[in-house]
Amino acid sequence: MKFLYKLISTWWLSGTVKKMPGTVGSLASYPIVPVILSNRILGAAIILFLLLIGLWSIGCYIKHYQTSHDPKEVVIDEVVGQLLTIFLVSVFLSQEINYPLLLLCFLSFRFFDIIKTWPISLIDKNVKGPLGVMLDDIIAAILACVLIGAFYCLLSVYAG
Repeated sequence: MKFLYKLISTWWLSGTVKKMPGTVGSLASYPIVPVILSNRILGAAIILFLLLIGLWSIGCYIKHYQTSHDPKEVVIDEVVGQLLTIFLVSVFLSQEINYPLLLLCFLSFRFFDIIKTWPISLIDKNVKGPLGVMLDDIIAAILACVLIGAFYCLLSVYAG
């Protein structure tokens, strides 16, 4: 069982790399993107499933390894945040996601996840355990979506 929750928490061990495990974990989520985008109900269900199984695996991981509340090798939260960013952008922009937009989703999510602006910093400091680990990435995904939406609104104003 220990190997199972380590596999899930580190997203197939992608989080065990020495440099930039969160970025590697975010990138490691991209093979699932076509499935997430193929059907909104299926996409939402997959993200919800990963959130729930991630909460379980993070709790087990923290307890077993007696590590900090947000270990750097645990990247299932980045996977959920990255997929949620792409999903939300596809829903709210109501357009097909292309490669430049995928890159923008990646960069904006990583920006908010690394910088931890308010309210992410508030959650990061005050919400402990698996929920805290996941919640700051969910908020980063929402803020990334808002930023991309604002960017697209500005583009449409200046383009037409």
